[in-house]
Parts: sequence; structure tokens; C-alpha cells
Amino acid sequence: MRHFTKKILLCIGILFFSIQAFYSQKNNRIVQLLSNSVFQIDKLNINTENVGLYEKFEISFDLAGEWDNPFDPEQIKVDAVFITPLGEKIIVPAFFYQEYRKEDIGLSGKPILITSSITRSDLTMIGEPIWKVRFSPMQIGEYAWYIKATNKDKEIVTQIEKFNCFSYDSNKGFLRISQNNP
Repeated sequence: MRHFTKKILLCIGILFFSIQAFYSQKNNRIVQLLSNSVFQIDKLNINTENVGLYEKFEISFDLAGEWDNPFDPEQIKVDAVFITPLGEKIIVPAFFYQEYRKEDIGLSGKPILITSSITRSDLTMIGEPIWKVRFSPMQIGEYAWYIKATNKDKEIVTQIEKFNCFSYDSNKGFLRISQNNP
């Protein structure tokens, strides 16, 4: 395996599998993965109450509890349960999320607009880590949803909320192989 490939795999491993924290060089902040708080869901937000067919419906929320690694479902398991207009239940796992902005820095230390091989990338953390669920409705009508979280034999279930899915003529659905030109 080439040295460059090993370096990238090491960085990816640190980013996704670090147990304690992830360090952002640009603003000297650490993403805290460890949580040692009272188990609760707070600041529940949605991106819209009316979403087009096959478009993104997103739920964002704060979650506190006791875990070392938010990526381990044996320590913290968080799902959104969606109930379709036909009454079917769809379970979608939530994920731990931290937003970053990437800036390319030239050898002089000044930001540059064009990416070249003579740059290094710095990540700047934006805001605090949160939890998210993303879902794309596949039926027109009213959907119900709630969040269900399990942590150390404790379970939290939020109240049932609703959103509407409407027809969005310009969107033909998910990417798939053409039947006319496979």
C-alpha cells in the first residue's frame, strides 16, 4: 500500500472511529464525542412542514446521555419512526453530526481560491455537534413521525409530530437504471 493511501486511511479512521474527540486545527476546538449527562432530547427542529415527493425532510436535535462513542448503537441507539399515509412504519437511524467548513491554504498561509497540489486543508468547526435524521417521502399525503432513543436500558420517545408530502412534478424519484438505455 502506498504511503499516501495509508495516510488517508489513517485520517479516515481517526475521523470516524476516534472514541474521545476529533481535533479541528483551524480553530483549536475539539468535537466532544463523550457524553455524561442526564438522558434527554432537546431542541427538536425540522427543515419544513411541507416537503415535496422524494425531497429531503430533516430532523435536527440535541441529545444528552451516557456514552463514550455516539457511533456505537450498543451505547446509544437513536431512530426516527415514520408512519406513511398508508399506515406503514419506516425506521430510519439517526446520526451524530458536526458541520465543518473546508478552507484551502496556500504555502504563504493565505487562503486561495483555486485548489492546487501545493495546499493543505484546514477544517473549521461550525456550531456544536447535533443529531440528525434525513428521510425522503415516497407517497403523497400526511406522515407522522417520532424519535425513539435508547441509552443504558433507558428509553425516550418524543411526541408524535406530522408533516405533509405534496406532488413535485419535476422530481421523478430516486436514481435508477434506465429501462430504455440500460
